[in-house]
Amino acid sequence: MKKVFAYLSFLVLLSACQMASFTARPGVVIKTFPETIYGKYQFIEKHKGYKDTHVVSIGANGVISNDPLVSGILAQNDSNNTLSHLGDFYYINVHHTDSLGKHAWFVYPFEFDHNNLYVYKLVLTKKSVKRMKRAGLELTGKESGEYSMDNQAFKAYCEKFMKRRAAIKFKRIQ
Repeated sequence: MKKVFAYLSFLVLLSACQMASFTARPGVVIKTFPETIYGKYQFIEKHKGYKDTHVVSIGANGVISNDPLVSGILAQNDSNNTLSHLGDFYYINVHHTDSLGKHAWFVYPFEFDHNNLYVYKLVLTKKSVKRMKRAGLELTGKESGEYSMDNQAFKAYCEKFMKRRAAIKFKRIQ
């Protein structure tokens, strides 16, 4: 029951937050995760008296997770998902086509060190919208929260404003 509640809470949280989308992927598309990231990582989500453990294993064959939502985002065998690299960050890019045929990319920046994997969400808030504009990213005007992808501006935004304390931190367990 706690797992069902945690999953439903997570879905409500995602639907309440509008994520930034982009007209293209950032950086250069790469086929596999770098070998230095290979390993097993864990994130323990604590929320109002319950804990939910998310485990992600990254290897030569891709990503395996105990969470179907995370697996869907990270699955490199899905033709809608790609991995790219630009500057200090790697990016999981999820291609989405809505019911009207409009295309957009949802981008999840991540970085890692020897012990941790840091994953960021690009949620639209007043502060993040101002920061994106200051970095040089421009709204397309087609849809609320959709930005034209400019690699240099996006790189500048991520490197300046993605702070590890705000990331979802997966700790290496193997």
